[in-house]
Amino acid sequence: MGPSLLLLDEPAAGLNEGESETLAVAIEGIRRDVGCATIVIDHDLRFINRLCDRLCVMDQGQVIASGQTEAVWRDPRVIEVYVGQSETS
Repeated sequence: MGPSLLLLDEPAAGLNEGESETLAVAIEGIRRDVGCATIVIDHDLRFINRLCDRLCVMDQGQVIASGQTEAVWRDPRVIEVYVGQSETS
């Protein structure tokens, strides 16, 4: 059918690490073979890091950081929300 976008909401919810890896490989195959953009919403940070080159991180419905994966994970607001402390504490 040639979709241009694949939207996945919490696809790794309830999966163990091995199952998440299998799912990530399948999603990568779909992106490669179909050539569609992919948006993944998930709380599994290892899974997200595996799949994404750009992130949009939200906290309580507000975007707190957006951009290249490495830069977003260095953002003090993201660190505070996901780790529970800022880099300066």
